[in-house]
Amino acid sequence: MSEDRQRFMDNLWRWKCGIPEQDLPTHLCSLTEAEKNWFPAFITLMKNRMYMGRFRHGDFRDPNQLDYDRIGSALHRIHLYQQTGNGEHLVDAANLLGIEFTVPKHPDFHFTAIDDGYHTEVRQQ
Repeated sequence: MSEDRQRFMDNLWRWKCGIPEQDLPTHLCSLTEAEKNWFPAFITLMKNRMYMGRFRHGDFRDPNQLDYDRIGSALHRIHLYQQTGNGEHLVDAANLLGIEFTVPKHPDFHFTAIDDGYHTEVRQQ
C-alpha cells in the first residue's frame, strides 16, 4: 500500500473514531472535506419519502408487498425528470434503486467493485 493511501486509511479510522485527523499531502483532502461531496438535502428528501412510504405502504422488505418493477419505474422517473426538470423524480428514482439494492429481484445480483474507466460523459457546450 502506498504511503499516501496508508495515511488516508489511517485518517479514515481516526475520522470514524472521532479522533482529529492527521495532516495529509496537499493533493489529498481530509475525510471531513471529502464528506462535503455528499448531498445532504438530497439524502434528507430521500429519507423523508422513505418514512412516508413506510407509513403508507408498510415495510418494503415485507414479502407480502406487491411486486413492482422497480428498475423500470426508476428509469421512467429519470425520463420524467429529463422532460420536466422536477427533482422529485430523481429522489424517487434513487429510492427505488436503493430498495432494489437492498431487496434485489435480479437472480444474479452481486456487488463487485470495479473501475471500468468510464465515469461520466463530458458534454461540450
